[in-house]
Amino acid sequence: MKTSRRDMVAAAGGGLAALAALGVTENTNAKGQATVEINADLLATLRDCVDKMAIKELFGRYAHAIDTGDSEGWAAVFTEDGQYELFGNTTKGRPAIAAAITGRREGRPHSQHRMANHVISIDGDTAHSVCEFCVIAERQGRIDTITAGFYEDDLKRVNGQWLIARRQIQIKTDPAILEPPEA
Repeated sequence: MKTSRRDMVAAAGGGLAALAALGVTENTNAKGQATVEINADLLATLRDCVDKMAIKELFGRYAHAIDTGDSEGWAAVFTEDGQYELFGNTTKGRPAIAAAITGRREGRPHSQHRMANHVISIDGDTAHSVCEFCVIAERQGRIDTITAGFYEDDLKRVNGQWLIARRQIQIKTDPAILEPPEA
């Protein structure tokens, strides 16, 4: 005899409502023993959502680290042998990645990296992501877009944590926008 989600909630109260919503159902087998079934498709979908949220949080840590000049924090979002590619140059490994922004904040305005329109596909412990980005900063008393483009990433789950294995940075900004506006 199969118990409906509605009956489970009515009989046991709201505590089981969450389980019912997650695809957990209580059944009775041929021997009259209570069994529990979990909707595997729903759990896979939830896992996919959790992984995508973790990847977006990783991207948030990337942005905060680079915007504050935290070179070690920035390098930490990459795998040990991770790399990023920009303007045809490849920087590989955490020490080189950290060195790439060490001291870079000096004399520069505060920047903010913004990312949007994420498209993430996950395959086990690897993932691929594409998103748009722009970098804004204050120049000459106004907020300007400094650059914009796309990040294309290959990610790996290492010890349960998503990290960037490879980031390709594709700048799509008109070079004229990179010049400060005339006063």
